[in-house]
Amino acid sequence: MVAALRAQRAVAAHREHHDLPSTHLEDRGRGVDVLVPSNLSYSFVNDKDGKARQEQLRQMLAGPAEARQDLLTEQEFDLLRVVYEKPLRDMGKALLDQLMSSGLSKDSKTGIQLRPAQLQALNALMRAGEPVQVPFDLVSLRQVDGFKERQRITNIRVTRLRCRRAGAELPSKLSFRFDQEGKSLVRADGRIYAFESEGAGSSGSGVCFETFGGGWRSEGEDLVLTAAELEQPAPSTERHLLAQLLAGDKDPNAPKLSQLSEFQPGALTEFMLTVVAAPAGAAVELLEVELVVTTEGTDAPRDEWLVCVTADVPGMVPIRISKPDRAGHRGGLGRYIGVFRRADEAVEVSVEPEFGALKHQGWLVDGKPVTEKSITVKKNTFLVARYASGGDSTL
Repeated sequence: MVAALRAQRAVAAHREHHDLPSTHLEDRGRGVDVLVPSNLSYSFVNDKDGKARQEQLRQMLAGPAEARQDLLTEQEFDLLRVVYEKPLRDMGKALLDQLMSSGLSKDSKTGIQLRPAQLQALNALMRAGEPVQVPFDLVSLRQVDGFKERQRITNIRVTRLRCRRAGAELPSKLSFRFDQEGKSLVRADGRIYAFESEGAGSSGSGVCFETFGGGWRSEGEDLVLTAAELEQPAPSTERHLLAQLLAGDKDPNAPKLSQLSEFQPGALTEFMLTVVAAPAGAAVELLEVELVVTTEGTDAPRDEWLVCVTADVPGMVPIRISKPDRAGHRGGLGRYIGVFRRADEAVEVSVEPEFGALKHQGWLVDGKPVTEKSITVKKNTFLVARYASGGDSTL
């Protein structure tokens, strides 16, 4: 009842301020465009009563405010709804047209193996009967393409794993979940942007990639699951604004546009990898875990390069950069990602010589150990600061 009264007043206000609309979009001399039924013709396509309904809408918008004092019927209310949805629809179309023309390269796939340190951590937790979780991100794995930007992750799928028995009972099902941790991080226009999923809440972002399987095969003394035995649940479409705006759109490109608009975490995003064995108490020793990460993105400007810095110990290790990156930042705590121009001079990266009881031991530069206290770089580089407790880190 309240909604109907508001709609009735809105119709009266529209009539009072805009008079009788013509059959096209006009400027009434007040700097305001007037929306008329002809602009809403897409709503009446393939409707056998479309002409009659469009005429009814014209009369609702054109008649004097005093012509009727009763409330709108449910049919009239639904018909009037398209007037208010039109600006939102146009906004969605404009945003998605921009997305379609941005040159996204779909389905760029990268094969990755979990590192020995990750496997050791997972196995130790499984033996202890504790939640089997380790952090996972493409930056620490040196799998971010420094020549790409606007990269989003469309899927993470385990394609093969090799194990050994680790107890009396073998899991009938083993699942690998990659849950987004924190905000989605995307590189664009020389900066790193942070986004939250519209579905984010107290229970997390809701962005998760899962692979599960059973039916073990033997390879010598080892147990193996390959792509043939590993499955992924059907992806669920997130309820977000742009998908809702295009839900009833008859444009043949609407399904594709809606799919492209779905929230997908950026390639710089951190995840938590959780391994769950069923039934409870069953366990294996993970020897190899192979997976494929699918991304989409665009080519970065040729004069830009990326510096990614982490540490091999947990905590907010201060990271310093000798000159500001394109976003104006000169460091970070625990993790740093910055974009520079090749025309710039090289930059020096350094960390605290001591962090609590730990002492800085050098670096891993693109996976290779060096003992220098600071590192000078001038190209795409992945750096890991090494401290006393992680002198032989394999990150």
